[in-house]
Amino acid sequence: MAAPGPPDAPLQVIDVRDLAAFMLGRVEAADSGVFGVAGPGEPIVMRDVLETARDVADAGTTFTWVSEGFLDAAGDQVQEWFPMWEPRFPGVHTYDAAKAVAAGLRCRPFAQTVADTLAWDQERGQPDLRTGLSAEMERELLATWHSRR
Repeated sequence: MAAPGPPDAPLQVIDVRDLAAFMLGRVEAADSGVFGVAGPGEPIVMRDVLETARDVADAGTTFTWVSEGFLDAAGDQVQEWFPMWEPRFPGVHTYDAAKAVAAGLRCRPFAQTVADTLAWDQERGQPDLRTGLSAEMERELLATWHSRR
């Protein structure tokens, strides 16, 4: 599988259920404060995200880490292929949500979010994704990557 490098790039994601619970808690507390909300509860990097998804799905997938420079040369469609990958905006996945955490934000383990999302997708019949790298485009991308070495 093509994996956008670097593997140690930080990522912040939040389970919508955790966001909703936090928002409801603030409404119930009549708290009109402003909060920056980001997750997860523990720091993760791109490698963690992909390895967790692979492990939860019991997929046995191997990753081919392709460089930021290589992907930049592929053009604007890269953002559609890898929607969580944000190398052009350093710091975008390093937001300090300490104020929200102090006000009650709790984030479930990332592996639970992945498992629940996978189960939900299976229940709905796994329709084609609207974004992401198609299998055909991934084959082309990896062939180009390997031919450069």
